[in-house]
Amino acid sequence: MQLPIEKVDSILIENRIIDKILGGQTIAIRSASGLIRFICVQNASEFVDKTLEAIKTYKESNPPADVNIPINTNGDNLEQIKKLKEMLDSGIITQDEFDTKKKQLLGL
Repeated sequence: MQLPIEKVDSILIENRIIDKILGGQTIAIRSASGLIRFICVQNASEFVDKTLEAIKTYKESNPPADVNIPINTNGDNLEQIKKLKEMLDSGIITQDEFDTKKKQLLGL
């Protein structure tokens, strides 16, 4: 299975029971199409760091014309801002992209 780097929404490390038994950590990669987990990864932190670095490099070399996160007209802007914050924390979007979209969602 291939997951293009631009489709990754977040990547994080989980410590699950199986990891404690077998050693290592679980890497969870979330995209719009679902969640992929790799269990018992020995160098999970190194993998996540390098992946986040690659995502940042990709975004810097391929800047979007605008952050294309659809605005929900149902008043569910708080949930969208939370998702944006997760993307910011994961290095998927920049602080400027987050601020711009947040202002747009809040109508500022």
